[in-house]
Amino acid sequence: MIIQKIKEIFINNKKLHCFIIGGDISCASNYRPYNLSIALKEKGLNILVICKNIKSNTKFIKNLEDKGINVRTYHKNKIFSLLQTRLILFKLNPIFIYQTNPTLRSFLSLFLTNYQIIGDWDEPDLLKYNNGIRKYLSIFLHRWFLKRCVVKVSCTKYYQKFIPNSFYIPHGQYIKKTYSNFDLQEKKEKYFAYLGNFYSLWDHDLLFEGLLKAKKNGFQPIIKFIGDGPEYTKWINFSKLNNLDNIIFTGFLSHADLMIILKNAHALLFPMRDTPINKSRCPSKIFAYIASKRPVIAHEVGEIKSLLLGKAKLYNPSIDLIDELRTLPENLLDVNYEDEKYSYTLIAEKYIKLIGTIRSNKKI
Repeated sequence: MIIQKIKEIFINNKKLHCFIIGGDISCASNYRPYNLSIALKEKGLNILVICKNIKSNTKFIKNLEDKGINVRTYHKNKIFSLLQTRLILFKLNPIFIYQTNPTLRSFLSLFLTNYQIIGDWDEPDLLKYNNGIRKYLSIFLHRWFLKRCVVKVSCTKYYQKFIPNSFYIPHGQYIKKTYSNFDLQEKKEKYFAYLGNFYSLWDHDLLFEGLLKAKKNGFQPIIKFIGDGPEYTKWINFSKLNNLDNIIFTGFLSHADLMIILKNAHALLFPMRDTPINKSRCPSKIFAYIASKRPVIAHEVGEIKSLLLGKAKLYNPSIDLIDELRTLPENLLDVNYEDEKYSYTLIAEKYIKLIGTIRSNKKI
């Protein structure tokens, strides 16, 4: 009832709710506002999306426009993009701006303005840098963001302690039902799968080290690595150098192809070191794993246990996950992780309710 009344207020006056999305929409931090903007549009709100005019965003922009969302793009040049963003905001005057993470770009786009910002922290930038100018810049941006936001949201419970008076809303399920309901292909071989792009911050190296050790002990499980990224070539070369013929690199895959591999896997792997950064993450790969319904073998760090409803096989971070694969049963049944709990429709309803708590000086 409360949500319905709030929706009527915002729908009747046609005020804009603006999402500013920086960079490539396909990355996790940008995929969240992209999906949320669609869900809020489906709830009847008037949505504006401002995003970067790059080739990789073309299909996302078209999809937004097909759904009746007003899309404005900014130039690849950093200076022009800031000017364009501020001009768009000045011209269209949205009532709320949804901004993901306190970035330098968001600061330069929004400082000396009085827009009401709904801040969404899904990257622990405050914990990434131990020293140097990037550390002090992240502290400054974090404090500025805290002061400017009328609503603060954290996608992990751990990171909430750095965001006073924030609300916990994890990532949502981004895999379409049409993909997650694919029939299984005939299995030609037993394999395990890992999903994730190859960035130095993440802990895929634990799997490669485990596979190298396992080979020396006569154990060579087949592992399919799904993703690309800056270190993609590095780990291909590592595998060739060490004759790890049981490793298969697929590169980037569409959601359809991704789900075929995940659903056919014997189990899905998720290594994580016990660090503040990992405790602060809400990994997007978890939702692809949830959609696949396959068993998950992971280190017990951060949000994993709660997101998987305690149904994953979890180990202390000091344990070698590859070595534990030896003891798994030959027949592993699908697991119901209740992914409907993470639908963007439900997340949109939570946001609408949060918006209703704002005491605004503007007429809405």
